[in-house]
Amino acid sequence: MERFYGIGHLTESQAEFVEYFVKDSTQTESARRAGYSSPATEAWRLLRLQHVQDAVDVGVSAGDRHKRGGATRLAHDGGAYGC
Repeated sequence: MERFYGIGHLTESQAEFVEYFVKDSTQTESARRAGYSSPATEAWRLLRLQHVQDAVDVGVSAGDRHKRGGATRLAHDGGAYGC
């Protein structure tokens, strides 16, 4: 999996969460796939961290350059950041 560098410091689990979330998963499923034990709670918490939000934004932008419409996937779970 590609990593989102230059966004701040993401842990390995945070980077995996971002990659799954940007690709094709809901926030809860992304946290589960990244190995978090309480995925719903952790997804909510992760998407409120600025450096994780920034990584998601970069990932969506990169995905949009390769395939238009990638950002629409973020509508799952109540919006881009679950707000």
